[in-house]
Amino acid sequence: MENKRKLKNQGKWRFLNKFQFSFKKFPSIGGAGEGFNSYLPSEDAEGGSNAYPPSEEAEGGSNSCPPSDMAVGGSNAYPPSEDAEGGSNAYPPSAMTEGGFNTYPPSEGAGGGIGLQIKKILSTIGARYIVAGLNLALIFINAKVLGVSGMGLAGIIYASANIAVIFSSVLCGSTIVYFMNRYDIRYVFWPAYLWAFAGSAVAWLVLKLFGMIPQGYAADVYLLALILSLVSVHSRILLGKDHIRGFNITFLVQGGMLFFGILFMYFIANIRDTRGYLWGLYIANGLAWMVSLLFAFPLITSQSDEKQPVPRSVPKFLKEMFIYGLWGSADNLAENLTSRLNYFLVQHLSGFGHVGLLDAGTKMSESVWHISRSVSFISYSQVAKTFDPDEQKRMTIRFLKLTFYAITLVTGLILLIPEWFFTEYLFSHEFTGITQVIRGLAVGIIALGSNSILSHYFIGTGKVRVSTACSCIGLLVLLISGYFLIPAYGVLGAAISTSIGFSSMLTFSLIMFVKRT
Repeated sequence: MENKRKLKNQGKWRFLNKFQFSFKKFPSIGGAGEGFNSYLPSEDAEGGSNAYPPSEEAEGGSNSCPPSDMAVGGSNAYPPSEDAEGGSNAYPPSAMTEGGFNTYPPSEGAGGGIGLQIKKILSTIGARYIVAGLNLALIFINAKVLGVSGMGLAGIIYASANIAVIFSSVLCGSTIVYFMNRYDIRYVFWPAYLWAFAGSAVAWLVLKLFGMIPQGYAADVYLLALILSLVSVHSRILLGKDHIRGFNITFLVQGGMLFFGILFMYFIANIRDTRGYLWGLYIANGLAWMVSLLFAFPLITSQSDEKQPVPRSVPKFLKEMFIYGLWGSADNLAENLTSRLNYFLVQHLSGFGHVGLLDAGTKMSESVWHISRSVSFISYSQVAKTFDPDEQKRMTIRFLKLTFYAITLVTGLILLIPEWFFTEYLFSHEFTGITQVIRGLAVGIIALGSNSILSHYFIGTGKVRVSTACSCIGLLVLLISGYFLIPAYGVLGAAISTSIGFSSMLTFSLIMFVKRT
């Protein structure tokens, strides 16, 4: 009976092994499906004893996955149970192990890990602030070339594409980092890559039905969403493999070439409208896709020292990825809507001109988020690799303090810039009132930047539902406050309601973090 079951399971994967990498020149791939360290996913769709990712229910029994076929004995519970008292959390030993347990992935904290983390953070922040400087200059150029209405239209198009990207991130976002540290990377890569095409199409259709795509730009929204999703797949692989250099170079190409691509369109090709802006996006993200693929491809095809488990059931493995990814995507979608839904509300009430003013003020304020995003990427990568709850808590608190102080300082400096400097030198008189927008957003910018660290902690420890609930609360608070403030105060009301929504998210996250740790 056992042999019959094994033959059946091998048959399910035979087509995938051929489809993925039938190239015999890659020895690391040829034996991927041979059954070593087979990792049995949950047999119970609703939870039960083998629930994976671990159940959020504190009282919910054992969350241990069955031990590896190669394991000789002992409890190989994995992922670690959220119950502090819960047995052994050792990862199944590698097939290459001569004895004992090899905890996987190895903690970066060993051997001066704090210095290494700081180095990675500084390099990532440095890369992001190079791009931030170029993007800041680009905001001023767009203001002069496109005007306030043109910036509003461009902002709506890009916001629509980003919403579609978030739907694609069900399998193309943090799901990759989470599962590639638990399964063979090739079995994570292909579903994510194919979903980039399908997910972008589904999201595009939904946006189209709700009238959230500007007329004449439907194809652009889909193509931008697709390219951004594919770049995201490569970037998450680089991040999950701790290839910070490749991750940062991808970001530099994506942001840096946007600046030069748009300059080319405006001043050499002489396309000085929204179409020129979109062509600049295609150039930058197309190059980022190629560069990130060059970095990611060797990581996908090469054999690692620690052989990852191979799932036995295609449907159940994909189901687990979708369940994890759906919660993470709902989280990202709610958070993105909290920061961008006001664009559509302001457009409906006041037109593209007021959206342009809100977009300019928002981008000026959000420039400080490069700090929190850089830190949170590193934080998530470290937390996802560490299975000691105390160490996860210590890392998160350290990153949270660093982020809060840095963002508060930079936001304070932006608030000191007078209105006349924006209207006379940086933008134009069309953007009068931008300082009010920045002041209205200031508290929210600090709150969301700090909350991103806590959010990545919850996602990295498998508590995706907490992060999702946080973002949904923020969206609900935004809708309620915006309903009263936007009609009364216009763009300023939109900025204030955004700050209220972000502050509610941080408050909820802090309460849950203290409660769970």
